[in-house]
Formats: sequence, C-alpha cells, structure tokens
Amino acid sequence: MCGSDLLKPTKNSYGELLQCSSCGEDERPESYVPKAIASALHYEKYLTFKDGGETPFVNCPECGQETYVVGERRCALCQHEAEHTCARCGMEIPAEELLSSPLCGWCEHMMNKDD
Repeated sequence: MCGSDLLKPTKNSYGELLQCSSCGEDERPESYVPKAIASALHYEKYLTFKDGGETPFVNCPECGQETYVVGERRCALCQHEAEHTCARCGMEIPAEELLSSPLCGWCEHMMNKDD
C-alpha cells in the first residue's frame, strides 16, 4: 500500500505472496501475476500490434485474468491449459479466440447460430 517496489516472496496458507519490505503489506498472485506478465511481455505485445502476428498473452478461459501465456500454452496464474485445436473443425484456435476453447470462434458462432 505504501508504493514501495521492495517486495519479497513469502508463503502462507493462501499460497505464494509478495510482501512489502517497507510496510509488510501482502500482495496476492491475482494482483502481481498479471502485472508481471504484462511487464515481461510488453515488447512482444507491442510488436504484435505494430507488425501483426499472434499476441503473447490473452485472458485465460478458466480464471479470466490476462495471464494466459500463448507460447507456454498455459495460464501463469491458475496453470490452466486450454485446448488449442478446435473440437469441431480441427483447426488451430487463434490466441484471441481461446476464450471459446474447445471451439474456434467461427465454430462457436455456428454452433450458437443453430440454436
């Protein structure tokens, strides 16, 4: 809460935390993991916007946080591994469409259209 960047890892019954060395306040993974991913992959995300290509991280289909690292094929926060092959058409699911996993965006649209 004091704004200090002096954080050290600690463990308690809730799991891994970062604790401020100045004020002792704990920061939970739900807070620090998205910031760490965005910081570590910010240049790759910039290149994606500038030059095209697949974004390096997206919202996780399981926990909803922007912590799903596409290159690792899993979420850095909850460890969820999404299906990357569409169950209906067999095509690779683009990173931006992983929220509709196990279907690609087009197949999900077509399945919903049939209802």
